[in-house]
Amino acid sequence: MKAVTYRMHLNQRVQPLPALVRNPPLEPEGEDDYADQRTQDILRRERQHQQAAERFLCRQTDDGSQFVADTQDRALKELMDLLTSVHKALLANDRSPVRRIGPWRPAPGVAVDQYALSGLGRSLHTCCVRYLALEERTPDWLCAYADYVFSPQVTVMLRALQRWAKPIGMWLEPGVPACDDSPDMESVIALSRLARFVRRVCRSWPFINACRKIQRQAQDNFASGRKLLFKLFSRCSRLLVLRVDLYFRPWAKALGISQDADDLIEKFYRRLRDGRIVDDYLGAIYKREDGISRGAHWHWLIMLDGHRRRDAYGLTRRIGEDWMRLAGVNRSSYFNCYVRAHRFKFNGLGLVHVSDTKKLLGLRAALVYLTKRDCVLKLHGGKDQHYRSSKPRDKDKKPRGAPRASSDSMATLRRVLSGRRDRPLETLAL
Repeated sequence: MKAVTYRMHLNQRVQPLPALVRNPPLEPEGEDDYADQRTQDILRRERQHQQAAERFLCRQTDDGSQFVADTQDRALKELMDLLTSVHKALLANDRSPVRRIGPWRPAPGVAVDQYALSGLGRSLHTCCVRYLALEERTPDWLCAYADYVFSPQVTVMLRALQRWAKPIGMWLEPGVPACDDSPDMESVIALSRLARFVRRVCRSWPFINACRKIQRQAQDNFASGRKLLFKLFSRCSRLLVLRVDLYFRPWAKALGISQDADDLIEKFYRRLRDGRIVDDYLGAIYKREDGISRGAHWHWLIMLDGHRRRDAYGLTRRIGEDWMRLAGVNRSSYFNCYVRAHRFKFNGLGLVHVSDTKKLLGLRAALVYLTKRDCVLKLHGGKDQHYRSSKPRDKDKKPRGAPRASSDSMATLRRVLSGRRDRPLETLAL
């Protein structure tokens, strides 16, 4: 894109701009004002981190960390997000993806029905085109990842696309209506059958129970992480929150699905818990994901004593380097999430006080991300532990720090973390 340069002529005066709406202040005056104006910004920044963590591959090179954007993980994750949104639109109502727009008279005395795509039909056609493009790029990707279990919504949509994507994708010009006895009528019939199949399966009790099970697991994980935060903040009024992502390198991703990977993570967790990596460790939460290009990787949320530790970047780097020494420098890597702190500065990284609404809102958004189950490509075998929340030790029961000024010092924390996991931040009464 070429840059456009504007030049002023001689004796030309600058015309005043029309009245504009004043931008909202970067730092609102009060906590309530902050919760009303900046909640969407918190969610947007957290969503950016999710995209960077799920869709881009971080590789450690001699020049430092580099992100690779054109990966199978990104293509599949974008397709999964599209399938989830289309699945939601399919169940919103029973409208047909194609609509009859009236007869067309190609000749005197001849009337032919015409059919056009509705908004839902265009979304389904886009899904089919994206699916066929991914299949053409990697023909055997479904067979290669047959051992993975997707979410129920994505599973149903993938089964439907396997059956009807090709006839729907043959409608090369979806903006041109299809007529009777034309080749595009096969796409019209396939779209109707795909919609009926998805609606019939998704309204059955086995599908409903499978979705409820995933939601119940996510809610239980969120409650477990919230309980840990309540316990830690009751003992320490200021926590140092760190986030780090631990990976295996692409050529060692086969190690991620083996028992050796679980043993390495367990050994790493014991070293972290015993204080052999960093001092003043209080608790941790981690979530395992299995990607296509990167293989198995772990997202960690680690809490330290904020009264004694403040160097979030340096301590996170020390944790990542210890992981590489433990798992092998030539086959492991890590990403220090504090590098992106300037991109989402209210995500709960760094020092978090028990009454700091800004940081606590970001911490809740991070906890919601760590406990969601709809994006995880998990391996078969129900005994695989993909989420873990540590238990606080009881040896240090005395609260740390100065005496708290308020008798109910955790009121803000309870208001921010209360309710169900899927409770929108806009409804928090702050």
